[in-house]
Amino acid sequence: MRSLVTVPLAQNQFDALVDLAYQVGRGQLSGTKLIENINNKDFDKAANQFDFRKSGGKVVKGLQYRSNRRYNTFRNNDYRYWYKSRRYQVTVTRDK
Repeated sequence: MRSLVTVPLAQNQFDALVDLAYQVGRGQLSGTKLIENINNKDFDKAANQFDFRKSGGKVVKGLQYRSNRRYNTFRNNDYRYWYKSRRYQVTVTRDK
């Protein structure tokens, strides 16, 4: 991300951006309005660019959920929906 983003980011902004890059691929973010807005420090406009909810021209529920989660994380520092999905939960067991 450091090669794309030229301004300091808060941790929540960085987390949302990395999560998006993981979904679409880092190379797909290069030259986008999202990166342009971030580098211009226009974080309100950048937050609205986290709308990656379509696949094949159709809205996909899972992608919509992730887009909303990233928006809330980037804009509001809100992580509460990151752990709602089981795939993000970690269970620690101890041997007796």
